Amino acid sequence: MILFYKKFTIFYLFRIPCTLPPTYRQTCLDTIENFSLIYDFLASNDETRSLLYAFRAWPLIFIPQDEQTGEFVYAQKTFWSDPLSLLSSSNSKDHIPIEPYYHKRSNLQQFFVETLQIQAQPTIDDYLPLLSMTEDEDRLWKAIEIITQLAIEQNKQIEVQSQNFDEFLFSNHFFLHM
Repeated sequence: MILFYKKFTIFYLFRIPCTLPPTYRQTCLDTIENFSLIYDFLASNDETRSLLYAFRAWPLIFIPQDEQTGEFVYAQKTFWSDPLSLLSSSNSKDHIPIEPYYHKRSNLQQFFVETLQIQAQPTIDDYLPLLSMTEDEDRLWKAIEIITQLAIEQNKQIEVQSQNFDEFLFSNHFFLHM
């Protein structure tokens, strides 16, 4: 429970649990431009931003599918940006970078990362599946490079080692193509 004090009024906010399955996606007929304006309003209003805490467990992130439709996904299914564009180009539905949709409004990165608590960048767990999906050697080496870097940064060397990369590389005949 969180207490908010404003003008001598006490607001009790509880996190409202979401009963929808984690894979739930709600389709919506609307545009990225409209939702950018909505998120911009929410980001600029302190009281509204504080009330969003109760709904962080709900699918609040609009991801466009085409010009007129999109779907709402959970915050944990998104991240702000993929600096190497490895996940952006893999068409992964597991974790979605949202910077390509919302980058035109400079305040939205802070809103998504701090208020809705999405990840700023992908984690090592987001990149690991690329090792079995990537046929392009350049992309594979980039994936190995970023996984190695993140393993060191996130102190997950043992976790990565347990993935048994030698077995992966040889089973995919990676070294036979070199």
